[in-house]
Amino acid sequence: MRVAKEHRHGDVRSLEVGSNPLGRVLMTTRLYLIGDVLIDTGHSMMEKAVLDYLAGRNLRALVLTHHHEDHCGNAAAIAERFSIPIFGHSITAEKLKSKRKIMPYQRLVWGPAANARVRPAKDRMEFGPVCLEPSHCPGHSPDMTVWLDKDHGRLFSGDLFLGERIKFFRSDEKIDAQILSLKKALALDFDALLCGHHPVLKNGKAKLKAKLAFLEDFLGRVARMRDKGMDLKAIMKSGAFREDWFIRLLSMGNVSRKMMARSCLNAIERRRAG
Repeated sequence: MRVAKEHRHGDVRSLEVGSNPLGRVLMTTRLYLIGDVLIDTGHSMMEKAVLDYLAGRNLRALVLTHHHEDHCGNAAAIAERFSIPIFGHSITAEKLKSKRKIMPYQRLVWGPAANARVRPAKDRMEFGPVCLEPSHCPGHSPDMTVWLDKDHGRLFSGDLFLGERIKFFRSDEKIDAQILSLKKALALDFDALLCGHHPVLKNGKAKLKAKLAFLEDFLGRVARMRDKGMDLKAIMKSGAFREDWFIRLLSMGNVSRKMMARSCLNAIERRRAG
């Protein structure tokens, strides 16, 4: 099954895309079009739908929030088709410079992302009337970058938000870094939160604050259990954190509530060590 649906948010357009060769689409991703600038690209299994949607447009540039396949999967194809530059964080550039190994579930759901040349973004990027300011907000990924449209109070947040109450982490996510990044983003001047999956058109800061409170509470709960001498296995067996077994099994353990708890324990050890 495949999904490709356009949405309009004032003068911003988004294309919501998703695919699942096994049945119902479990998660969709959004790419945004502001003026002649494209923010993120969707995944490579939806390449034709994305290129068809963009056909006939006079694109000026492509900017990326991070290197995950559901956000950058069509970057190379779009850059080649429209002869436009790609901008992103220097880590994004490094990640997309060469072929990367991805897990079976990532290949199944999104497909691989082709190599692409990404130019490091400047503090202020002007593309005709469109002005975007990147801000590095790691945690979900080391290169996670949000793009602020300060003139219109809009934040294109990639995967910084996702939702107020996160059910699972990838194995490489860092909860302490995410907490710091949420605080950093909350200091920016915006109202609309144009998330890569779940846009919030008004009062976006309230949603970010809710996620921040949830992560801080989650970390605190794990810390209290750690202080009682509980290790990861004991914490998960306690029943305090409900596991999403479908996601955990589909991802071969790479994405789970267990990874959230493990990220907390790693953050606690870093704090004690430093």
